[in-house]
Amino acid sequence: MPGGIFTGFNPWSIMNMTGDTKFVMAYPSDVTHLNPFLYTDARSGFAANLHYDTLIAYNESLQKVPWLAESWSQSADGMHLNFTLRTGATWHDGQALNPDDVKFTLDYTLANATLTPSYSSVEKIDTVAIDGQTIMINLTEPYAWAIDDIGQVNILPEHIWSGANITDDRWQDPADWDAHVGSGPFVYMSGLRGSSGFHIFDKYDSYWYTGGASMPQYSSANPLAAGSYPKIENFTIEVEGTELNRILGMDSGLYDSERYETMSTDLIDAVGPGNTYENIKCVNEAVSQWDYYLQFNFAVQPLDDPIVRQAIAYAIDPQAIASFAFGDYATVTDSVIPSVFFAEYNNPNIEHYDLDVAKARLMLENAGYLDTDGDGVREVPGYYKSTTTVPETTEDTTDDTTDDTTDDTGVATTTEDDDASGFEIAAILAVFISIPIIRRRRN
Repeated sequence: MPGGIFTGFNPWSIMNMTGDTKFVMAYPSDVTHLNPFLYTDARSGFAANLHYDTLIAYNESLQKVPWLAESWSQSADGMHLNFTLRTGATWHDGQALNPDDVKFTLDYTLANATLTPSYSSVEKIDTVAIDGQTIMINLTEPYAWAIDDIGQVNILPEHIWSGANITDDRWQDPADWDAHVGSGPFVYMSGLRGSSGFHIFDKYDSYWYTGGASMPQYSSANPLAAGSYPKIENFTIEVEGTELNRILGMDSGLYDSERYETMSTDLIDAVGPGNTYENIKCVNEAVSQWDYYLQFNFAVQPLDDPIVRQAIAYAIDPQAIASFAFGDYATVTDSVIPSVFFAEYNNPNIEHYDLDVAKARLMLENAGYLDTDGDGVREVPGYYKSTTTVPETTEDTTDDTTDDTTDDTGVATTTEDDDASGFEIAAILAVFISIPIIRRRRN
């Protein structure tokens, strides 16, 4: 499944696991928030996925499928969305989940704009109305990701949270059972916060999903009785901060899995085919939603020059980096929306930069980025080195970080910590680029 076996985008694995009645996952650190509106980390997102539901879900190719919403539509102008809520879903306390809960959740998020990262998912919403089982949403402007973003908001029970502050302390109290009532496949039972923390989730015996004709079918073509999913009785999260201990714990049977893909190449080898830890089973290899990328600061010279950025792109060998850092398990992509997931949004026609160091050198030379003094570092056009020695002085100054001088061109220069003048990225790029690194010279 995308993102490894366990991710907030994947409800399938946790519902279809069979075997032992209890599944234990090792976390590298505790969830940051039990409040589904405040978390920004994937650990908290996965925990929320256990006991909250969303309007839509995704299949193994990250295509949208119905979830709490049986269907949805968007107007041709992109300004209006409709989500039709399925019937039969209930909250963990037994009360029915209805369209009013969805409207409350969206309005609640909008009303607390400055307090929650979740606001970005609903900020284009203008109004929310209800017609029977349909939630009708008007937007302030067309938005390509509207169905995805709104469809992935965790739906809350209005009868519990109406009138409460979105930062209410009850969210973070593992002992407050009512505060964690959702409609998802597992019920949050209890927990402990911190570096030795744990969180216990029990199967929700009245979960709405049956795999029937009106539901997304992943594991079975035949509908089962309500309460058949999830198939295990308990899902427990335990915090273990050391990666090797998580590996040893899986080998000994203490843990069934860890939250993140193994990052150490040594440990990748150890748990791979013919592995050192023979009791660890590699369930599958899958597309991950972890993206690693080089980000440019456009406000700093010379990174504000597209020629420099293109030259860097031609000079870097992404496949070599992927092979070195991830043991060939990483996939090189050209976009932050790659074809391996969210394929419907991928643009296959974006410009591709093949490794071509000679071309990178030529582009820089033609643009005037030359190594004028032969020290192996290209200078930015229009910036000059200081060649004048600053005389000693006994004059007191409140700022001893800069010294104004005049070079042999008659241009005033500043020798303010020249090698660290806002271009610290050069040290990083030097690892990857086999061309002289550009260094900014201030005048």
